[in-house]
Amino acid sequence: MVRAGLGIGAEAAALLLTGASLALAAPEPVPETPSVVVLGPETTAAWVFAAALGLGATAQAAGMLCGHRVLTLLGAAAVIGAGVFDQDPVLVVGQLALLAALWPWGKKARSPSAPVLSKKS
Repeated sequence: MVRAGLGIGAEAAALLLTGASLALAAPEPVPETPSVVVLGPETTAAWVFAAALGLGATAQAAGMLCGHRVLTLLGAAAVIGAGVFDQDPVLVVGQLALLAALWPWGKKARSPSAPVLSKKS
């Protein structure tokens, strides 16, 4: 048979000891300061890089899908410019390799003697 008073006393002692140890280990309160993070001008370079890379990749994809080599070249130039701006040789070399690999799939000018497919009636 267990006495009810003994369990309650042990639990109260454990809570008091735990609370005392937490109170002693608690850090000092932080003075009230506004929690505002101000982004300085050093983030401008990151935004320029992201914009050039995003616009260049989008223009290059649109040029490849629509078959416009000029748009593809402009997009590739923007991506290479972003790589040079960020001093990232891997991006520059990778973009040049991708452009060289995808160049044959661009729109080619049709010769006048090429047959034109017409609908059968």
